[in-house]
Amino acid sequence: MVKVYNALNVIEAKRIIRILKENRISAFYRQAPPCISTHSTYGFGIYGVDILVDDHDEERARDILKFYLET
Repeated sequence: MVKVYNALNVIEAKRIIRILKENRISAFYRQAPPCISTHSTYGFGIYGVDILVDDHDEERARDILKFYLET
């Protein structure tokens, strides 16, 4: 698994994962462990939320995110 994006929070991460899944790319998010990140509310830590995909989908995922996030 490789990180393709760092979302601001869980809400944005879920939106991005939905976009990737609509394009047939398996993805999930991972937050920094509580001992590393300061969370005032779950999913809204100072280090954001990493979006991960399989190695073989990395280039395609980045292209899709570039398209959707720039529009």
